[in-house]
Amino acid sequence: SGMPLALQAPFSTYTITATAPIGTSTAQLRIAVLDGFIVDTTSDVPPAGVLGDGICAATPSSCSIRAAVAEAAALTGPQAIMVPPGSYLIDSVISFGSDALIGGRDGTTRIDASATTGVFSIVSPDVGYLSDLEIGEAQDQGGSGGCIDMRGQIMASNIYVHDCLANTGGGITIYNGGSLDVEASRFTNNHAEGFGGAIAATDSSLLVVRTTTFSGNRAEGSGGAVYLESDVLNTLRASYLGDNTGAQGGGGVYLIGNGRLSIETCTFERNSAGSANGGAIMNDGVWLDISYSTFDNNLAGAGGTVIAAPNDEGTTVMRGCLLFDEPFPCSVDTANFTSNGYNVFDGPLTACPELSATTDIVDAFLGSGFLGTAANNGGPTLTVAIPSDSDATDIGDLTCPTRDQRGLGRPQSLDSQNSCDAGAYEISATETF
Repeated sequence: SGMPLALQAPFSTYTITATAPIGTSTAQLRIAVLDGFIVDTTSDVPPAGVLGDGICAATPSSCSIRAAVAEAAALTGPQAIMVPPGSYLIDSVISFGSDALIGGRDGTTRIDASATTGVFSIVSPDVGYLSDLEIGEAQDQGGSGGCIDMRGQIMASNIYVHDCLANTGGGITIYNGGSLDVEASRFTNNHAEGFGGAIAATDSSLLVVRTTTFSGNRAEGSGGAVYLESDVLNTLRASYLGDNTGAQGGGGVYLIGNGRLSIETCTFERNSAGSANGGAIMNDGVWLDISYSTFDNNLAGAGGTVIAAPNDEGTTVMRGCLLFDEPFPCSVDTANFTSNGYNVFDGPLTACPELSATTDIVDAFLGSGFLGTAANNGGPTLTVAIPSDSDATDIGDLTCPTRDQRGLGRPQSLDSQNSCDAGAYEISATETF
């Protein structure tokens, strides 16, 4: 709702207010007004005619995705390519080399490669945009980026990447200093024969992930959901990682390099490192900040169900996290693992000796009727709810993130301290369990 605050081309700015049972949020929205094309055929037809004339022509009377991308690349300035609902079958990878926006509609636009090729190869140094697209059934065996192979910059919103296969980055590979900023998206059942089941980011590429689900992805190497090799600051926030497998370590996330990763208000559930270690996370060199996240029932045959650091590499700092049903030991080779307090663990200190800060709670009571599994508790991703009588409520910290994984403002204190709950889920002051 709201009238534009500005009408300066090519953007209009609106104030948007959204209200849901878990709270109200207000933000500003900038709407871009772009030139562009509307795709009108589901066939993968190459461009016809002269590129750069502003006409998308696969045949004299149709505009395919491939033809629209080619015409956009031949023009100056950003272009919008609207892909209506439907199923589009790609015969060979489409090279995406301009600052274009490719958008579907309401999650009903599906682009498949019929398991014979990748879908997009993104090579532009300019910023491109993908939104409201389902991309799947693609592969690049022996190569990288089963669905999307990129060395440019992409901002993605509400994309669903699934059933893609590659040697590196089953769903998406980012390399050569590229960047991917993805939100409100899903990555499921992607497979890497090497590393990075859903996403592999290498060569100091930048990865920012928010409100996104990773489920059922697998890497025969390391990094079941995400493999991150970086020397820059990366972000994983308000996301769910469940049932991913990294057969050689890092069932959820594998980290290497000299960079930094901030993990905030995320849930790691039932990720597996197979017979290796690091069920949820393996940190092989980066500076890792983990705050107000939930870890449950992750598995690692060699130990470190929550985190492992081969040869004591990397530095890990944890604060305000909830850990439960984690087979012992929950950490291995973690000489550089520091607790900044307010963590809650239902096991003994001997299983996670790093959780020894004065404000940490071990052998915790998780509450009457605690279900211990993630569910739809509101918000864009699955979360683990905690009862009001849990030791994880009102733990005393006044400096937690301003919102929980669902987007609910925090703290929602049930006591006089006005302090936060441990983990990714904050109990609402008006919520009953």
